[in-house]
Amino acid sequence: MPTDNADLVLLSTQSPLGFSVRSTVLDVRHETGQAHGVLRLLYAAFLALSVVLTGCSKDGSPEQVADAFADAYFRQMNQDKAKEYTALGATAMLDKELKDVEEIRKGGYTPDQAEANVSLRRGETTKREQRVRVPYEVTVRGNGAETIRDADIELAQIQGVWKVVRVGLKSREAPKDEASQALPAK
Repeated sequence: MPTDNADLVLLSTQSPLGFSVRSTVLDVRHETGQAHGVLRLLYAAFLALSVVLTGCSKDGSPEQVADAFADAYFRQMNQDKAKEYTALGATAMLDKELKDVEEIRKGGYTPDQAEANVSLRRGETTKREQRVRVPYEVTVRGNGAETIRDADIELAQIQGVWKVVRVGLKSREAPKDEASQALPAK
C-alpha cells in the first residue's frame, strides 16, 4: 500500500495516544511572529488574574491580624511574637507578662516547652465605631484536663495598620461528656 510523506510526517509528530507533540497556536509557526502575540496575550491574562486573586486575600485585614495574634499568643504561647500584632493596652499587657516570665525564661524555659494542645475557633467579627471585635473560643487540653476560655480580641487601625489593642479572657467550664456526668457507683 503506497503512502505519501504527509502521513509519515503526521505519524512522527504524534504521541502513542494520538495527540500532537508539536504545539502550534492557530496553525501559525513561530517564525511569522503571530504566535508570540497570542502567547503574550495569554501571559497578560494570566498575570491579571493572579493579581486579582491575590488582592482578594485581604492581607492585613482585622481577621488576619487577630488570627496571627491568637496563634502566637494562645497556641505558641509566645508573647514576643504576639507583641508584633499589638498596640496600646495589649502591648502593655504583653510587656507585663514578659517581665513576669523573665526569670523563668532566663532559666532556659522557652515558649516551645510551654506549648500545649490548643485549638482556636473564631466567632463572628463585629464592628463598634472605629474598632473591630473578634471573639475566639480557646480550648486547652493537657494533663488529662480541658479548659475552655472565651477570648475577646479588639483591634483598631493605628497609622493605617490593624493592631490588637485589647485582649479580654473569661474562663468557662468545659462541656462534660455523658460518662463524666454519671453518678459514681456505691
